[in-house]
Amino acid sequence: MRVLGIVVEYNPFHNGHLYHLQQAKIECAPDLTVAIMSGNFTQRGEPAILDKWARAEMALAAGVDLVLELPTAWAVRSARDFAMGAIQHLQACGITHLCFGSESNDLPTMRHLARNQNTESPEYRAVLRQSLSQGAAFARAKSNALQESAGKSVSLPNDILSLAYLAAIDKLSSSIVPVSIKRIGSGYHDTDYRAEIASATAIRRGIAQGEPLPHLPVPAQTLEVISRETTIGRAPVFWNAFTEILRYQLRYMSAQELSLLADMEIGLPHRLTNLPGTFTTVEELLTQLKTRRYAWTRLQRILVYTLLGLTAHRLDDIHRTGPTYLRVLGLRRETSGLLRRLNRELPMIYNPSELPNDQSMALDTKAVDVYAMGYPSPAQREKRQDYTRQLIVL
Repeated sequence: MRVLGIVVEYNPFHNGHLYHLQQAKIECAPDLTVAIMSGNFTQRGEPAILDKWARAEMALAAGVDLVLELPTAWAVRSARDFAMGAIQHLQACGITHLCFGSESNDLPTMRHLARNQNTESPEYRAVLRQSLSQGAAFARAKSNALQESAGKSVSLPNDILSLAYLAAIDKLSSSIVPVSIKRIGSGYHDTDYRAEIASATAIRRGIAQGEPLPHLPVPAQTLEVISRETTIGRAPVFWNAFTEILRYQLRYMSAQELSLLADMEIGLPHRLTNLPGTFTTVEELLTQLKTRRYAWTRLQRILVYTLLGLTAHRLDDIHRTGPTYLRVLGLRRETSGLLRRLNRELPMIYNPSELPNDQSMALDTKAVDVYAMGYPSPAQREKRQDYTRQLIVL
């Protein structure tokens, strides 16, 4: 059976995502399409604008057959860890093909770069160390090292993730067949939400600025879900909903406690504890923290770890154990028979109560509880929603 895997966030699902999904199906002709999707917090360290159930519904309505959750321990990480977690879970699900979007769409070159990166030649390591010692962020240092060792750097967002997927496939010696689709439309960071294929960044900005929902360039099913979730008070969710929670945590956590969090660098805990605490938005807080060494996305991820109390020790434990389950967020009813034919290596879990002592699952349920505090309507902020919300079946 041919099983297509895609790695997504759908934050929110837009016309570019629909194009990618349709082209992936044309290229791979799958019997089943599986999406692994970040939960309520995303790879760049932000709360998703809609929760994972709403975004899973968008995916299923567009033609995905099965939506799995990428656990928080891999979802809110650098491109390398995010990609490794996604590939490990998709491989355990039994996919045969992986299709991703790429700005360059140069699969042979990207595979060469992935192997070069995994090999870590002496030249690669030397340039990486030198760049880091000069204060470069890790992503920039890695790009410099690839440029020097392989003659080509990778700097565009989808290419960076494509390289990370290919490096993970290579490192795992996986039989997954990679397929690249040329990204079209606006760039990842473009902010014009009036373009026919606007970026998710632009669409989120449009929503934040109060653009009427029917004006947004998104498929009808996305518009329907956003409208419903907004009406009942579960959307939109933005970083600023967590401003006061973060202020409280940063005011009362000591530098020693902060130093234990994942990804925390020397000097940053004291920088955090010495802040005046007068920031009015999370963006203002990030601006106060940003330096040449501390990349914006890394700082955002650290703020997510602060919200979740995620220590480096706990994260290392989860990664050392590796994937232990495939959490199902939603499925299409007509393809349920095919799910039984998947060549799975891990159990499919439909409710966290099935794994009461799993560290990774416990982190996922905590992420849902914390995220719920950002819902616009207080009536929607019940705890333990990861246990009570229903599986999405279309």
